[in-house]
Amino acid sequence: MHSVLLSGVLLEKESRRYSPAGVAFLSAQMRHEDEVIENNIVRKIAFELPILAAGEMAFRLESLPLGEKVIFKGFLAPRQKKQKRLVFHIQSIEFLKGI
Repeated sequence: MHSVLLSGVLLEKESRRYSPAGVAFLSAQMRHEDEVIENNIVRKIAFELPILAAGEMAFRLESLPLGEKVIFKGFLAPRQKKQKRLVFHIQSIEFLKGI
């Protein structure tokens, strides 16, 4: 199974666009920060990641205010078949409250 679950903050959003078939797409950027234990050592991690939402998720992502803390669920894949850089394709968004 290929599934990714990341909490993060929405940093920026581009304008919504449409495929030739009329499917809405929205590109954005998120930031993830966390602590993990690796080899019995606490390691702080922080990174920015490009995200892409299609269809209904594009409209949901577009409605999120910048700086909103959320959990994104989706998968990693190239934006286009011939590219090697990965993009986090969003399949669901859950709001984090009180964090």
